[in-house]
Amino acid sequence: MQIFEVKNDTAEILYNCNEENLFLFDFLFIEDVSQVTDISSTENENLNIATVKFCLSVDKTNRLTKYNGHTPPKNAEVGYLDAAEIIGLFRPKTNAVVWGEYARNAELSVATDFKFLSSGFCTICDKAEQSEIIVKTLVSSLEKTNTRTVILDFDGKYQNIKTTNRATFGKEYRIPLDSKALDYIFENDLNDCSPESKVVIQNIILEIQKYIESVDKGFIPFEMFLQIIMSETKRTANKGLMAFCNKLLNYKYKKIFADKDSQFSMINDCDGSFKLDLSNFDEKFYPLIFESVVSRLFKKFYVIADITEENTRTSTMKSIYEKQNVRLIPVISHEIKYLTKIKAHCNNFAIFAPVEKLKTAESYDIFVEKLKPDEFILYGENSLFVPLLVSIKKQLNTVGLNGEDEITVEDLDDLDKANLELIQKMMKEEQLKKEAATISENDL
Repeated sequence: MQIFEVKNDTAEILYNCNEENLFLFDFLFIEDVSQVTDISSTENENLNIATVKFCLSVDKTNRLTKYNGHTPPKNAEVGYLDAAEIIGLFRPKTNAVVWGEYARNAELSVATDFKFLSSGFCTICDKAEQSEIIVKTLVSSLEKTNTRTVILDFDGKYQNIKTTNRATFGKEYRIPLDSKALDYIFENDLNDCSPESKVVIQNIILEIQKYIESVDKGFIPFEMFLQIIMSETKRTANKGLMAFCNKLLNYKYKKIFADKDSQFSMINDCDGSFKLDLSNFDEKFYPLIFESVVSRLFKKFYVIADITEENTRTSTMKSIYEKQNVRLIPVISHEIKYLTKIKAHCNNFAIFAPVEKLKTAESYDIFVEKLKPDEFILYGENSLFVPLLVSIKKQLNTVGLNGEDEITVEDLDDLDKANLELIQKMMKEEQLKKEAATISENDL
């Protein structure tokens, strides 16, 4: 293999395709570590050109680090790297999240440590079966570490995912009628009221909100609120209040609001994972429910949910990301309008191929557009922005790799040692290749 051209963070490598097999996502060593992103043929039937993108650098201590922008000379040696050696650098000893198989080698699993989730993780995919597999992996990983997790299942795609606890909205679980819920009712259910009736209802709601602020639970039982409005309607015979009562009776029929705190405190009271099924509920209430559920999480929680334009509002996203004890793990499509805002809060991603051609210009797009339907890449800060290619043909469980209980300083030293040994091995291989036959000038 020989460098044909170098430009910025990419290079073109000329190689004999009869003697050397290169595939997309393969790793090469050219003073730094690079990854094959494209392969094309030449007029010479024996020669191909592989386009590679530099992804890791070697620092002064011979340690692999995030790519620093170094451009190798055209006469630099080119060597092949086994993907197992690179992927192994991200494989932790304990609390591993095993994502699946390496797409080029079914015997090699791709695993990362828990930082991939804890430092801001997001799944980008367009198909339900893809998100189901990722969420199943996430739940099993979080349960293994006894981490409190809430899964909001808006459309029923996670019915087959087993969790420690579960509830169905409108049956076991309802949201509290607190100040924010009363604001929602006032903004959405009084559009056809006369200005006079609207003022009367607003004054009643303001008084009830003062009451709510004075009680420990921070809510009013819905039945109590309904009785207050009905009594006031009977006393005043106000037509606007009568119409408002009918709308409140509709809320009662749909079983949205709680009459006792046990109907919404069950999530905070549980340990492990909790799945809330909203698939049979009216989707127009999803933003209200989503924001209410998250606002009532008082312990440390991970929240896994599909983010769509139907179940989320800008205010919902803002309130979720402002919660210090809540870490959102969103599942989003490539085309959602909240994509940019969500990615700003995430450091790591699981990304599947889009259904339609991407309109963005992200650094990972060159890899994503070449993925098969049953593949995805893990990409982000905790993989040093190296795309780790994963196949989902076989479902793998999340298990500890060495049976140890905790990561120690010695473990970290071992990782650095393995890093150094990899560099030394690569340099030794390159030294041996200097005596090997190279491509002649006539071939070039």
